[in-house]
Amino acid sequence: MGLDQHMMKRIQNNAGEGDTIEIAYWRKVRHIQNWMEEKWREEGNTDSFNCEFFTMTHDLLAELEEDVKNLNIHQYDRTGFFYGDYDFSEEDKEYLLDTIGKCHEAIDQGYHVYYDSSW
Repeated sequence: MGLDQHMMKRIQNNAGEGDTIEIAYWRKVRHIQNWMEEKWREEGNTDSFNCEFFTMTHDLLAELEEDVKNLNIHQYDRTGFFYGDYDFSEEDKEYLLDTIGKCHEAIDQGYHVYYDSSW
């Protein structure tokens, strides 16, 4: 068991939502998990964040990008039972920044983009 994290996209159409496509996958990157959960809670959510779809917007992605570039992402380094214990690396940073770019593109193309995690 452990923390599995996904950034996903689904096309929005008149018949509802189409097939789900994975944009990115992380395993036990608690910095991202804690950042996402904090933003989700700021929207007034109070339940468990496990298996919750959290919709991404351009504004939210821009905020995440800023926190990554300025290394503010490190303030989200809080442990969780299934979250692992390794540091947020330069590779994690580059992968996340690339993912953010792909998410912006997907939103512009009409996709519903969301973060999902489970532990």
